[in-house]
Amino acid sequence: NPMGFLEARASELFNFESGAAYSVLAESTIASVRGRWVTLNKATPSGSSPSQGVALMLLGDDADKAQVGRKLSFGYLPVTSSTSAPVIINTGTSDAAITLRFFNHEGTEVKTDTETLAALAPMTPFAVITSQLLDSTNENLHMIAESNSGDLAGVVFVFNGSGEPAIGNANTIQ
Repeated sequence: NPMGFLEARASELFNFESGAAYSVLAESTIASVRGRWVTLNKATPSGSSPSQGVALMLLGDDADKAQVGRKLSFGYLPVTSSTSAPVIINTGTSDAAITLRFFNHEGTEVKTDTETLAALAPMTPFAVITSQLLDSTNENLHMIAESNSGDLAGVVFVFNGSGEPAIGNANTIQ
């Protein structure tokens, strides 16, 4: 109903097989429908540390409203002060080669990775701890992901020392 909402656990809506990550695509005939999602880290001292994410708009009335693109900026990826994990989703209909470029706080490119995501399948989330993408680093980073075909969507998880998550969306860039 107008101004109402659906509240449900993913396990109530979907019959999942095993796995750590999934993506959900919701469609509506009404453009004003918006989504949110909550993740809980049950391994924290509280047993259910929550963080709320904002669903990304794959399509919009115009290009400015879509939150996907061939090039995404994953703003701040802490490595030294806390743990971060970028999540990348190929929203296209076929495998895409994704180039990952990492920059330090001065804007110097410290690594280009064309191997890790040489063939990312559609709608299959790729999530990894940032430090696992690098040989070694002692600096916090910024990452750009660029697709050779098809659009990307992304979010960043940042975890404090207790494993409690925060979530932010990646931004499309030209």
